[in-house]
Amino acid sequence: MTILILGTLLFFTFHLIPSFKVLHVPLITQLGEGGFRGLYIAGSVTGMILIIVGKATADYVPLWTPPLEANHAAAIMMLPACILFAAMAIPTNLKRYTRHPMLWGVVFWSVAHCLANGDLASIICFGAFGAFALRSMWSLNHRGAAFSTAKVNVAYDALVIITGVIGYGLLVWLHPYLFGVAPISKVAFFFTAWVTKAVN
Repeated sequence: MTILILGTLLFFTFHLIPSFKVLHVPLITQLGEGGFRGLYIAGSVTGMILIIVGKATADYVPLWTPPLEANHAAAIMMLPACILFAAMAIPTNLKRYTRHPMLWGVVFWSVAHCLANGDLASIICFGAFGAFALRSMWSLNHRGAAFSTAKVNVAYDALVIITGVIGYGLLVWLHPYLFGVAPISKVAFFFTAWVTKAVN
């Protein structure tokens, strides 16, 4: 658990530095743009590696047992999360209605995984990303982030949805090999158990 906490603190500390001029400006002055960028990348990558290793090796400390519906909700929430992630790189009319599609994707991803996992390590890991995304949106809005006013061809909207759906399918397929958990199988198992319990 210590490695996970250390990685989380390191990763998000470096990501928060640019929003605090009292830290950002002196570092730029001392290191220069290139030096700070190198430090930022090194710190962020190191933090992410520690998060991955820490999450994989953390002791399982249960906080609650997720209800059946939580697993269903998590599987459903990951689809809009994937679509919102796709909107980050593709022009879309979504940006006329949300200023931060990628960050909302992170929030959906975070909430989905917090719902489906009731252990301490998962709450620290996924909860930290969700909290950071919400804080980032608040900060960006405070600094004047605006909705897009450009109308794009609806074909791009369709492309975003298709890309998100394909990404969702790949994630479901690769999830057992990358993370050792088959999300759809888990949902199917709980759904079958729920139906059996309801019938009996």
